[in-house]
Amino acid sequence: MITEIIPFILVYAFIKAIKFILNKKSYKYFKEEQPDMLLQFTQRGANGGSDSSVITVANLALAYVYYGMYDSAERQISIIDWEKKPNRLKSFERRYQAIVQYLKYQNFDYGAELAIESKKLGKHNLGKNSYNLIIQIGMLLNGNLDTNEISVLERKFKSNKYIVMKLLIAWALANTYMAQNQIDKSKQYLDYCKELAPYCYPFQNIFMKTDETISS
Repeated sequence: MITEIIPFILVYAFIKAIKFILNKKSYKYFKEEQPDMLLQFTQRGANGGSDSSVITVANLALAYVYYGMYDSAERQISIIDWEKKPNRLKSFERRYQAIVQYLKYQNFDYGAELAIESKKLGKHNLGKNSYNLIIQIGMLLNGNLDTNEISVLERKFKSNKYIVMKLLIAWALANTYMAQNQIDKSKQYLDYCKELAPYCYPFQNIFMKTDETISS
């Protein structure tokens, strides 16, 4: 009987812990000048047991990353000794590290490797579409996807309801279109990032180079 109940407990914990990603109410917190309200909202997810608390540590660190507060993010993620955790929890740390590689270092090859590892570790977790999206974004920014795949990512941007993923997709598309010298399309996605998360500075700039520049 206990073994039948445990999976349901884990599912509940995961839902609680990723609440700030899945809940549309979190949109307003990304407009705040400082991440305090977002961190408080995220912290409320740490009520579903030990697994939920561990995942919430990774989500808090990710919130800092989105605001470009990388030192704070590293202090947060270091609270947990991840190598002692089961794979289902390690996957959240690898997801965090993948996004850090994208946003801070623009190391998309290594970031995509970490994202793939995250998916493998979390193969029994919820949110498999998010794992795949993070992998796709890394491959796209590393130049490994064709025009058809870019169109697929555009459709996912339109259909995805979760701000954490929408920001990442929009930023990836803004840079991809800049690299292709499609200035108007690039600006469209960059403007979306600026409107949705005006103080999340990693999403405010284009790192790809082209012959033209986007006006602010």
